[in-house]
Amino acid sequence: MKTEEYKAGDLDLTFGDDGAAYFRDVDYLFGMTTDTNDNTYAAGRTHDDKFYVARITADGKLDTNFGGAGYVIDTFLDDHKSQALTVNIDQQGRILITGDLRGWGDRICVARFTPDGSLDETFADKGKVAIPPPSDVFMRERSQSAEASSLSNGATVLSDGKILIFWKYFGYITYLVRLTEKGELDLTFNGSGYVKVSYKDYDLYPSSVNVIESERLIVGTFVMTQRLSYGLLVGYDLNGQLDRTFAKDGYALLEEPSDAGSEIWNLQQVQGHQIWAIGRTTAPSMGSDLPPTRGFLTRLNKDGHLDTTFNLGKPVLTPAGFSDEWIAGALQDDGKIVLAGSRFAAGTGMLGRYRSDGSLDADFGENGIRFFPSGGNARLVILQKDGRILAGGAVSQNGSRVAAVLRYHK
Repeated sequence: MKTEEYKAGDLDLTFGDDGAAYFRDVDYLFGMTTDTNDNTYAAGRTHDDKFYVARITADGKLDTNFGGAGYVIDTFLDDHKSQALTVNIDQQGRILITGDLRGWGDRICVARFTPDGSLDETFADKGKVAIPPPSDVFMRERSQSAEASSLSNGATVLSDGKILIFWKYFGYITYLVRLTEKGELDLTFNGSGYVKVSYKDYDLYPSSVNVIESERLIVGTFVMTQRLSYGLLVGYDLNGQLDRTFAKDGYALLEEPSDAGSEIWNLQQVQGHQIWAIGRTTAPSMGSDLPPTRGFLTRLNKDGHLDTTFNLGKPVLTPAGFSDEWIAGALQDDGKIVLAGSRFAAGTGMLGRYRSDGSLDADFGENGIRFFPSGGNARLVILQKDGRILAGGAVSQNGSRVAAVLRYHK
């Protein structure tokens, strides 16, 4: 019997339903992670504005041991519209989601579940908590424009069970927030549980939070000037104080390309090694003379300085003219990085794989790029234990967009 031949970047047809797991009740998938058993958790928002978290097995099937049907659908507070924006697994196998009440923008919502999908009643108020802004934040009127998005926050669970969240309250003020394992504000963090993230007088757009355990916290964001945006990484110590040994007095401002700027959507880092900054060039606004966006990738050393072994210290961009973006990345054991994003000119999600020197890996897909089989968008990417690639987002089916997770060969 002849073994089926495939190459890196080919869709793995043994996963789910001919290569994909579909989530037909879901409007968007915003977060994705795996556990020690190689189960995958996907979190997002249903079509009727409730949060959604599902567990699928290593081969792409809904795991009915989670929530009875393979998923949990609920709201964070009474009947308020809700969405889950991140999902993490702690060292006890508990599932933690963060999100918001769609359209309010005034609080971070957090829920934790036991491995069977039940709310963890040892966490906060019977499994859920809503974190208000600090008392000195001006309470803006709630509006739909104030809601958080999947690209305006980050969250991670630390090795001691504490929870670190990067958030923008009311769509205009950015904070790092740390909770205890029980879901209470951690008052050992900057004396209040909150750290305001700022850079000069610029408006910031938070997107990612990374932690080098026992060393420092790093957040990824970008500053918005009148015309261009510029990627910004900020370093803090573990107590929430600005780490002035990181980059230049705590701040790494990415000033190239100087004519296009950058928006950082994701950071990736192997413990104690370089930091990959992932995103796109500045998105043109209405009436702007800026060209379509290009996918953006650069690398810094762990102290926040550009890594000259990566494309001579300059960012790598996708070709001009296609309205590309990269949104997420996953680092392979061989030092290569897989990116997920979209090519809007073609209306499709895409994956790319780059070598450690910044060159596209021609052995992956078609000269380093692989497009989704049926349009849609890609916004999430993680790796299974054997290195196979899971890409989350949406595909097109019968003229409609369907949330999905697809698997590709490594």
